Amino acid sequence: METEEVQELVSGKRVLHVKGFGVGFKDPVSAELMAVQQQQDQIAVQAINRFRPDFLVVDGDPFGSGFQRYIKVYVDRQVEAGLAVPKLVWVKSVKGSSPSPEELDRNKKKAREWADQGLHVVVSWLPEAAIAKGVDRLFGEGCWEKLQGHKFDFRGAVRLLEQAEPERPEWLRGLTDTASGGTMYEAIEAVEGSTCNRYFEKCSFENAAKGNAIYQHLRGEGREPAAQGAVSFGGGESVLLEFATLYLFPGSGFDAGQAALFPFRRGRPGDPALPAHQGHVFRSEKQLSPEDDEEDEDVKAAAGGA
Repeated sequence: METEEVQELVSGKRVLHVKGFGVGFKDPVSAELMAVQQQQDQIAVQAINRFRPDFLVVDGDPFGSGFQRYIKVYVDRQVEAGLAVPKLVWVKSVKGSSPSPEELDRNKKKAREWADQGLHVVVSWLPEAAIAKGVDRLFGEGCWEKLQGHKFDFRGAVRLLEQAEPERPEWLRGLTDTASGGTMYEAIEAVEGSTCNRYFEKCSFENAAKGNAIYQHLRGEGREPAAQGAVSFGGGESVLLEFATLYLFPGSGFDAGQAALFPFRRGRPGDPALPAHQGHVFRSEKQLSPEDDEEDEDVKAAAGGA
């Protein structure tokens, strides 16, 4: 589906971009981790339910055992209750303005895997040029070219905090203006100051720019969603950068109340400790009350217990 077509499709609708770990708990799952997994399932379903999406969005990921699991659990419970199931907009990046025959053939199976889960899938193509432009806009002019030639997991090609303060990206300088942005800044400091796996991977910059590009991809003049939210159930460095540059950056124009970042973990030593954020859309009435304005205890348990 072309950009204008998908914008027309979601115009005036409630659209939720879902992200997180691409792979979940390792099999076999211990009894302790099984309890954590079930608890995280419940939290995820509640979060999606509270947003009340007409459309779910994923960025070209194949179906797997990570955040995809939560979408599947949500869909199954909607079906069991006799309720409507949101359509899924599957946005895949391609080299040109439209997919080549090879790209089309390669991605048919991935999109079909989502349809097999009981979802009506709408495929939309995102030109790589939009991602390249976003990398330069978010991380510095010439950044895209600087990243090329490196493997996806190469670290250190771009070092955000080693730049002088005036030369840092606008979003990085503005993060500390809010409490939630400040926690994101501290998480970035932790990555760039780590003694192990120091600095961000090449693919983290590209994926964060892709998330920004998808947000704009779904919006056109006079064709904007009624609500456009984002939720991540765990995730890695690219999720951290995407939330820092868009969803939790005060200057982006995005309403942080429409975003949620649940610091789910999978019981693996390498799982990053992401800062938690629950916008008001994802909170229960109890959480929205002045005396209970923090994330509820089950979210904390699910994050720390894994």
